Amino acid sequence: MNSMFQGCDNLVSIDLRNFDVSKVENAERMFGWCDNLTTIYCDSSWDLTNANTELMFFNSTNLVGAVPYNQEQVDGAMANPVTGYFTYKGMPGDANNDGKVDVNDVTTVINYILSKNPSPFIYDNANVNGDDSINVMDVTLIINIILGIH
Repeated sequence: MNSMFQGCDNLVSIDLRNFDVSKVENAERMFGWCDNLTTIYCDSSWDLTNANTELMFFNSTNLVGAVPYNQEQVDGAMANPVTGYFTYKGMPGDANNDGKVDVNDVTTVINYILSKNPSPFIYDNANVNGDDSINVMDVTLIINIILGIH
């Protein structure tokens, strides 16, 4: 992934949720000089601790994730949605954030609706229809995802 998106001036946002980075050895300058890049979406599986990530975000000054861009912090330590430049974007329907949509997510959402405070519970993933209300419609949509009905 060395210099993979380097200099992509027209890149404004990118969704990396389906990227498998488990075997990446070099992500140096991956997003370097991406002048218009503002948002990098990821899921919870991003981990580049064993990769060379020198200058990964060098001169990508419009990036804003969990924190705004800082020219002094441009290596892979910033490749996360908690203290870095990434923006967490989970999988619709994956209410328990285990990386898949299955009957456990249905149970998790029902427990949330019944005020049983399930943990973990990812509100944005459970709110499948995006109406900012978790209800039986979201349960139905999760079942549809499981059944392959879209």
